Amino acid sequence: MVKDTFFGWCWIPFLLCCIEVVRTRGLCLKNRAFLASLFFISLFLVLTKQTGIYYVSLSLLALCCLRFGPPVRLGAVLAGVLCANALWIGLTSTMFGVTFASGDYLRESASVPSQQVALLVSTRADELRDSDWEVLESAFSNPQEMAGTYNPKLADPAKRHWRNVQSFKTLGRFILWWMGAWVRWPDVFTAAFIANAYSALWIDFPLSSSAGKSLLCQDWLASDKVDDAASHVVASWERRHPESPLDTQRIDELTDGLKRSEEAQALTGTARNFATQLGDITLFAHYCRVLLAFWLPLFALGYAIHGRNWALLAVLIPILLSTATLLVGPTVLPRYLITQVYAAPVLLASMTFIGPAGVPALKASS
Repeated sequence: MVKDTFFGWCWIPFLLCCIEVVRTRGLCLKNRAFLASLFFISLFLVLTKQTGIYYVSLSLLALCCLRFGPPVRLGAVLAGVLCANALWIGLTSTMFGVTFASGDYLRESASVPSQQVALLVSTRADELRDSDWEVLESAFSNPQEMAGTYNPKLADPAKRHWRNVQSFKTLGRFILWWMGAWVRWPDVFTAAFIANAYSALWIDFPLSSSAGKSLLCQDWLASDKVDDAASHVVASWERRHPESPLDTQRIDELTDGLKRSEEAQALTGTARNFATQLGDITLFAHYCRVLLAFWLPLFALGYAIHGRNWALLAVLIPILLSTATLLVGPTVLPRYLITQVYAAPVLLASMTFIGPAGVPALKASS
């Protein structure tokens, strides 16, 4: 949650920098202070979140292609950010033994393929040949078990089967198989993609809770049992590292005083339950989610293309990339919508003052 919040703080300044480049038609890039600000903001985006490199690279490339600003200066900023990101990856590889082809980097982008493979194994396993199983076993651990862990709206269970370390040859082989599988099973792969992104595409009506109760029959009062966060950490660690048990007594000593009292837990839990259930019944949260995640950016894209407003399209590139990451991500959680929530006022304002002919070039200070 902290990572997404901090990313959102850097996200808005980056959007405003892109708008300023369009607004001044690149004259602001002659200002060294602005150029330095754009570089460091872009660098923070790249280092804070893995998807930041795509936002920065494609956004600056779009500004270059649409001839907003001197390509040399924009290219210099992009080159500096890419070099800094490469140095960061090299540093983490040296310190932690993580490589680009490791699951830590690629697992985040494997949500949709993992969901598609899981649905394929659960519904069309009899159509898979030995060569198909060979490719799947090289990319996933125990792909036969993915059928039992498939959740249409959550990719994490299927994505956990992604192997931690893969060679570029194995990865390229799987990508070629995956592209061919779209042709062989278009219905399965399309259904898996839509199901995974459904919460961002359309309103997900909450007809019942996970406990199987009607929303009107939920327990509005929270339990007075204190949630011991340390126990969850210990259990998760011992499952992954059974050979290195943790000192639970030491953890309790370190977390002493951090736990809320039973009264505070019951009070805040009841308030949270009330807000959550009220939002589910009125569908307000569900309308806001699809509006900010997909409908509003899609409307702005159609508005820009219909009016041939390439200046607005250049401003929309970062927002559309954020929408794309929601569609191919593991699920649509509120913290993933932080960038969309922050960008909504900027998006609406941009549609009002960036016309088809762009905006008058304003003189920037040197």
